[in-house]
Amino acid sequence: MEVLKKYIKLIGFIGCAIMIVGNFLPFVTAKASVLGVHASESQTLFTGENVILGIIALVIEIVLILMIRADKKKLTLIPVGIMLVFLLICKSSYAEADVGFASVKFGLGFYAILVGSIMCIVYAFVNGNNEPKKVANETKFCPKCGAKVAKSAKFCNNCGEEC
Repeated sequence: MEVLKKYIKLIGFIGCAIMIVGNFLPFVTAKASVLGVHASESQTLFTGENVILGIIALVIEIVLILMIRADKKKLTLIPVGIMLVFLLICKSSYAEADVGFASVKFGLGFYAILVGSIMCIVYAFVNGNNEPKKVANETKFCPKCGAKVAKSAKFCNNCGEEC
């Protein structure tokens, strides 16, 4: 868990990078076979009429990168949530199907965006603060004169007594 905390910001950036790459990978693939003729088509988020969706996804991912850079952990959940809703809408509208002569399957792009989103959720919830906690009381009092001395001091600066 400590390694995860140490590199949590990097995990967020890698998640964003995976999401961006996912935009350009096959998002959905449709295959059909009728009377011995086979056809297959893959679409990315930047293919044909999906260009607007691709641009919107890219803008959301850039906003996410800027939020991670600014260390706005909980606010990153907003663009990640939007991406997950987007994936859910795509999942229901493309609805993976297999009807004998035609099938629709989600491609690597869909799953890359999903994995990147999950990595960004991990970033939002893991506390990456590795700074040592400051001790509330870094001083002590001399047993002889009561003067304040550093906790690490062997002798009192006021009276010279051993602490």
